[in-house]
Amino acid sequence: MELPIAAAQPTPPSGGSQALAASDVTGCLITYDGSIANVRAGLVTLGLTIGRLGESVTLYHAVHVLNLP
Repeated sequence: MELPIAAAQPTPPSGGSQALAASDVTGCLITYDGSIANVRAGLVTLGLTIGRLGESVTLYHAVHVLNLP
């Protein structure tokens, strides 16, 4: 079931439910670089750091985005 995009989104979305996705998150970074290959492609990088009891781990993922008309 698709819902239309509204200026103010309810939390949780109507018809949805909520659930904890991650705990002990100590850092989150999302970047977009659109200057790759003459602006015909972009790169989104995602970093999520989770820490507990003095230790931490950083999860990293990069996604290639085509910027073609």
